Amino acid sequence: MIFTGINHQSEYTIVNGKVVVEKSLLTGIDEEKVLFEANRISARLLGR
Repeated sequence: MIFTGINHQSEYTIVNGKVVVEKSLLTGIDEEKVLFEANRISARLLGR
């Protein structure tokens, strides 16, 4: 499953008995940190 944007449109999602979206946030990862790192890497690739 791939999410894009900020709003996942799902309050809760359970996969194979494990909660992977809780209160519309992915569990198990820090979404803000992933976004920050992706932006940092993209800027570096673009020479900024």
